[in-house]
Amino acid sequence: MNITWILPDHTIRETSVQHINKLLFALEVVDSVSLEGASYRVGAKELTVEEERCFVTISLAYLTPESDTAGLRSSPSHPPTVTQ
Repeated sequence: MNITWILPDHTIRETSVQHINKLLFALEVVDSVSLEGASYRVGAKELTVEEERCFVTISLAYLTPESDTAGLRSSPSHPPTVTQ
């Protein structure tokens, strides 16, 4: 099944998975998604059905300090802080 990822800046990335149920399960048990080196939280998931095809659209949002439970994730607006 085709997956359309919508990044916070409205950039669209498309991927394909063999087992959508495994992807959807994984999205339920993780706190964030890392894509192209940046981590995001899942904002919404939608199944789109058209005449000849169907696909899942997943909207991503920047992690906020409140949603960044590990304190180690990063996004363009929230780079990680490293202390020694």
